[in-house]
Amino acid sequence: MKPSEIVNEFMTAIEKNDFKKAESLVSNDMVVEGITPTPLNSTEFLGTHRALNSGLPDFRFNHKIIKETPDNVDITVRLTGTHSKDMMPPIPGLGTIRATNKQVKMPEEKIGIKVKNNKITKVNLQSVPGGGLPGLLKQIGVDIHAHA
Repeated sequence: MKPSEIVNEFMTAIEKNDFKKAESLVSNDMVVEGITPTPLNSTEFLGTHRALNSGLPDFRFNHKIIKETPDNVDITVRLTGTHSKDMMPPIPGLGTIRATNKQVKMPEEKIGIKVKNNKITKVNLQSVPGGGLPGLLKQIGVDIHAHA
């Protein structure tokens, strides 16, 4: 399978809440950088998306592949969704965020994804102003800095 096909399947699996499929597409030692001060492993990364999907059932990456090499896929994402259900974000001390029914439309973010032996081994997100989990939470009315 081409690296872009693996990335497409991974993104679609998360959007469809098929985390068993998403887990099958990542290596045991996958690392995700650029989201948090310290890298996340696959369990932490997928746990974050489980939480997001629970609160935003129509969550979408809206990803586009911009470049592919034999072991790397560069994509852009522009996350969207509606905060129509209560959500427990993976941030200690934040607690449950009650549904706001607010639309989330995130800025475009670039992501580099390394693929080896048909598994995603590394995800590197380039931080942008208003992006990431802090930006998403701010759009639904939660300032994580106020809870720090």
